[in-house]
Parts: sequence; C-alpha cells; structure tokens
Amino acid sequence: MKKNISLKGIIKFLAVITLIFFFLIEASFIHVFSFSRFSARQRKAKCIQRYSESILDVLGIRIHPNSSSSSLSGLIVSNHLSYIDVLVIASEVPALFITSNDVKESGWIGKVCSIAGCVFVNRKKIQKMKSEVDEIDEVLISGVPLVLFPEATSTNGEGVLPFKSSLFECAVRTGSPIHSFAIRYASNEKIIPYFGEMELIPHLFKLCHYQGKITAHLNRMERLLGSEIKDRKVLAKISNEMIRNEYSDHSLTLRSLYS
Repeated sequence: MKKNISLKGIIKFLAVITLIFFFLIEASFIHVFSFSRFSARQRKAKCIQRYSESILDVLGIRIHPNSSSSSLSGLIVSNHLSYIDVLVIASEVPALFITSNDVKESGWIGKVCSIAGCVFVNRKKIQKMKSEVDEIDEVLISGVPLVLFPEATSTNGEGVLPFKSSLFECAVRTGSPIHSFAIRYASNEKIIPYFGEMELIPHLFKLCHYQGKITAHLNRMERLLGSEIKDRKVLAKISNEMIRNEYSDHSLTLRSLYS
C-alpha cells in the first residue's frame, strides 16, 4: 500500500474531507435558518448538488453527457454500487436521498446524512414505519426529488439485484412519477464498488490515489407513473428490468473497451 501513496493523492483526500466539512457547516445553517421544511429541503438539495459537483471534480470523475435532469420531480430509483452513486446522481439532480436506519446509527456518516436531510427508514420493518413513510410522501408531494436505491444494498457491479418494492407504494399513493436511472462506471479496474465489509475512509483514500480515468455513465429510462400503474410490485419489477437491461448491455461494451 505504501508504494501507492502519493502527495497528489493525499492532497485530493484532504480536499474531499475539507469539502465535506464545509458542506456540513452550510447544511447546518440551512437547517437552522430556513423558514419552512420545504425551503430547507430545496436549499439542502441544491447544496448537495454543488458540493457533489466539487467532490467529483477533485476525484477526477466525469459524467457521460446525458439529457438534462435538473427539472425532475418524484421518485428517482437506481442500481447501487457505491457512495459515489450519490454524488453522481446529486450532481445531475438537486435531490434528497432515502437511506436506512443502520446508516443513521453509523457514527459520523449518520451525522452527515442527517444534516443532509436524508429520510431514514427501517428496511426490516418498513410496514411499521408510518412516520418515515409519511415523510417520504410529504417530500414527493412537495416536488423535491427523492432518490431511492431499491436493491437495499450496494453491489460489486457484476449485476443488478431484484428491487424491494415497499417504498414504491409511496409513488402509488402520491401519484408521483418514477424515474429509473442505470448507473455504471468505466475504468480499468474495479475501483468504484463499495460493498460488504469495506470501510469508507480506506476506500476513499485508495480512490484518491487512483490515477486512471473514471467515467460515470448515468442513463435515464422511460418515466413510469404511480398514478397509472397502481401496483408497487409491478412498478418495481418494470423499473428493475429496464435498469438491468440497460446496465447489462452497456457494461459488456465498457468492459471490452477498458479491459
């Protein structure tokens, strides 16, 4: 590991940590000095977007040109490989995120997510979490985009897992549109995936020392409407199939180009 450490990598790592620190300060001010919950959510979403763009720039991760997503509203669902997915999606769409109570209870990471305005849910007992589900409905109705990773975990990037359908019910109840995103990365080694028992700081430190090119490909599928397809399981299945097909087709091409 020592031979892979460079001054440039250390500077990048410190720059990312500094950006996170300033984000926490700004997001905290937004929380305290906003006149309403709606205003706080809107401002936090835009704040997340700005800092995500800055962090991706420091890491040297570029996003493949895609149609503008800045005006989206409703539920955004995506496959999930890494915390980098959050930065990529947020840089394209000023949005808030749904995550689990396990993240909320994971020390400083949970604090960052709380200040960032994440909606926390208990994935193991979602039917009993009325207050959390009500908050999701409230955010969707307000028009602030909300991002869900319905695989309920990150993966190693070899494929897309089946989607948990419970939270698709919120789109049905509120009649919200569902935007399905397929996200994948092009690089000559598996540097992006963050899953299993990996630890955040060592992973980020290694990523900062990576010298290859990384391109995030973010493709938006056809919009689904909760007001028309009033079955959460059907919505989850259709969304999963669209993302899985898009991900598989393009990942084969990318592997051939970057292997």
